[in-house]
Amino acid sequence: MTRSRLIAAGLGALAFQGWAAMALAEPAPALQGWLIGFVFVSCLSLGSLAIVLIHRLTAGAWGAAFAPELAPAASLTPLLLIFVLPVLFGLRLIYPWAHTPMMVEPGVRRLYLNSPLFWARTLIALGGWSAISLSLHRIEGPRGRLGAGLALAFHGLAVSVVGVDWVLSILPSFTSSDFGMALAVQQLMAGFAFAALQARKPAPDEASGDVAGLLLATIIGLIYLEFMSYLVIWYGDRPPLDAWYIPRVSPAWRGLIWVSLACAIAALTLLAIRRTFGTHRALAWAGGVSLVGLLSYQAWLLAPGLGAACLPPALLALLAMGGVWLALAGGVPHLELKLGALAHGR
Repeated sequence: MTRSRLIAAGLGALAFQGWAAMALAEPAPALQGWLIGFVFVSCLSLGSLAIVLIHRLTAGAWGAAFAPELAPAASLTPLLLIFVLPVLFGLRLIYPWAHTPMMVEPGVRRLYLNSPLFWARTLIALGGWSAISLSLHRIEGPRGRLGAGLALAFHGLAVSVVGVDWVLSILPSFTSSDFGMALAVQQLMAGFAFAALQARKPAPDEASGDVAGLLLATIIGLIYLEFMSYLVIWYGDRPPLDAWYIPRVSPAWRGLIWVSLACAIAALTLLAIRRTFGTHRALAWAGGVSLVGLLSYQAWLLAPGLGAACLPPALLALLAMGGVWLALAGGVPHLELKLGALAHGR
């Protein structure tokens, strides 16, 4: 195991110990924080998986150039079945509908929003995604296009379902018809950003330009979807829907969305001037900044409905899951290069 993998694994183990100590003292905020970390880490694997499937369906030099980063990330999708366990076992401490079922309409409670069906939907979605990731070696070439298309159809359905379950059900009265699409774009953004950040060697200009354009498109797409969702709900002036945004635009939480927007602007600027800055370097920086912005955005989505106390354990949960995930995905190549340079006195 390389030094960067050892560092990532060690950091993950220490962070998990800290999170576990918090969970013993205050279970509810710790489990709520785990949900935030899980949603973010899941985007890395599921976004990479979707990108690999898109490439198998459409082909293109960019997919082959960034396969060393995307393929390992996609292959870690089964790990999410382990990472999701604290969420499933902690439903009553995370979601208000799980400990106060009467807040949900009887029909919705009986046919959709209850713990057994939440478990079933989550496990079916993650099980399906895991089966697809384990079958990627069979989804190749012209004969694999049908399989890639069917897998993407499953992905579209599953992401729409878990988006409602994992995120929107924090406030059961809130609905958003575009959230499944928004979560799918978040996943693609995470996958492209991770590939850009982790690229071990400069890719050909054409492939790098394609990935830069695709990352740029996901950033702009997410901004558009969130803005239009807010605009439609604000214009409609419906109290049950307004209740989702009222705490999120309060001074206490507004900073998170401004951080996310600042990161988006920085990433877009880096991608626009990548030839001047150096394509490989600009892609890496844009990828890192995009991931920070995405994390801030997802914290803005989840934390106001859970409470500020969930943020410290969320950071530890993210480091715990992220450390294990990075160690298995191949470590941190940029860190590995720096450590090697220091070892040789450069």
